[in-house]
Amino acid sequence: MEQVSPTSRPRHVIWNTAVTRPDEQFSYYREAICQAFMNLTPESATTSRFPAKVEAIKIGTGAINRVVFPEHTVHRSRADIAASTESCFYLNFKLAGRCRMLQGDSEVSLSRGQVGIVDSDREVTLLHDRGPMLEVASFWVPSRALRDRLPPSFDFRAERVSDDPHVGHLIVETARSLNAGALRMAEEDSIRLFDVLLDLVALSLSRRSRAQTAEAASFADATVLALRRAIHERLREPGL
Repeated sequence: MEQVSPTSRPRHVIWNTAVTRPDEQFSYYREAICQAFMNLTPESATTSRFPAKVEAIKIGTGAINRVVFPEHTVHRSRADIAASTESCFYLNFKLAGRCRMLQGDSEVSLSRGQVGIVDSDREVTLLHDRGPMLEVASFWVPSRALRDRLPPSFDFRAERVSDDPHVGHLIVETARSLNAGALRMAEEDSIRLFDVLLDLVALSLSRRSRAQTAEAASFADATVLALRRAIHERLREPGL
């Protein structure tokens, strides 16, 4: 399969490994997720039957990729990144099973009903397990669409945004509504709801960034105070 940009393919596409021979199913799945997500390298413990379905729904310049599959591992390697012509974030809404997302020094675990995000421009490993059949609704988010909503110096890392105490539940409900209604609502309505989802995710990520900045500033202030106190206490020591 030649890789097709999400913005140039039909609005709704389905790939189902049931249409192929059992010994060809995993290869077919590998090509399907590369079409839906950009270049990825999946690994499976089995070389035979691999029942899976990939469904891609275009939403403006983004997309929802619904995937049902057995347990396996997916890598986005340096070679995959180099071979891709676009850049995106994968915003994953876990529907069944568990997924552990490893990117850099971050590891984020997603269970049913949780939402996490990773950057396609950095190597990542997705470990899909805990269930004979697993399911995810993965939102394909163009990098610029999210980065334009974030501070210029934002330092991105893998994150479980559904944990946010203020907007986490809104992210989950918006992701659920968009996943359920994307094909039933008018495309312009799905684009508006997609924008709402990105606004909420950006708000959550920005809140985390501001909290880390404040924490770092507080630590620096505390360190300066401790140093001043130590110097003051030892000023009269002959050996200072």
